Amino acid sequence: MKLFKILAIAAMAMVSSVSAQAGALTNVVLSNLGSDGTSAVYNQSTDLTGARLSGSGFTVGASDFYLNAINVAVFGGGDITASIVNNNGGNPGATVFATRTLTGVTSAAQTVTFNFNDFQLTANQSYFVTLKSTGTAAAWYGRGTVPAVFPPGGLTYVSSRFASNGTNWDDNGLAFEIAYSGSTVNPVPEPALTSLLCLSGIALIRRRMKK
Repeated sequence: MKLFKILAIAAMAMVSSVSAQAGALTNVVLSNLGSDGTSAVYNQSTDLTGARLSGSGFTVGASDFYLNAINVAVFGGGDITASIVNNNGGNPGATVFATRTLTGVTSAAQTVTFNFNDFQLTANQSYFVTLKSTGTAAAWYGRGTVPAVFPPGGLTYVSSRFASNGTNWDDNGLAFEIAYSGSTVNPVPEPALTSLLCLSGIALIRRRMKK
C-alpha cells in the first residue's frame, strides 16, 4: 500500500511539473515571438478586463496537429484563461475544445506559457486561441507583424479578433503576440513517466491480489 501511494504521488508530481513549466518553447511552428516564443514587444496591448475577449486564429495543415503549448505576451493582474475554440465564420466560436488557466498572474508585462499537453487538433480545420482574464488590469500585447511559419510547420495564421462585449468581434489592427509549439507526429510519452505509471499500475494490481 505504501509503495503504491509513493509511486502515485511521484507520478502526479511529474505531471504537475510539466504543466507548470514556463519560458522558451521547443518545436515552435507558428510565432511572432521568435523561434523559441520569447521575443515579445510590450508596446501595444488590448484590454482583457470585464467582458472583453481576444482571439488569435490559425488553421491546421493536411495532418492532425498535436498542440504542446502556446506562449502569449500579456500584462497580468489576476487569472488568465486560454481556450481553444472553433472558427465561426472568421471569428472565435462558442465551441470550446480545451481550456487552460494560469492563476494569480502578476501585474507586469510578461510572456506566459499555457501547456496543452499535445492536444490533438484536426487536419484542415481552423481554430482560435481566445484569452479571458478575471483581473482588473490584464491585457494581451500585439504587434504589426503576424505570426510566421517555422519549420517543420503544421499551422498557419488566420487573423486576430477582439470583442469589447465578448460577442461582437472586429479587427483591432494588431496581430496578437503568440507562439505555438507542437508536431504533426503523435508524440510518444517520456520513458521516465511511462515507466513510473507502469510501476504504479503493478503496485495497484499486487495490492488487489493480496486482498
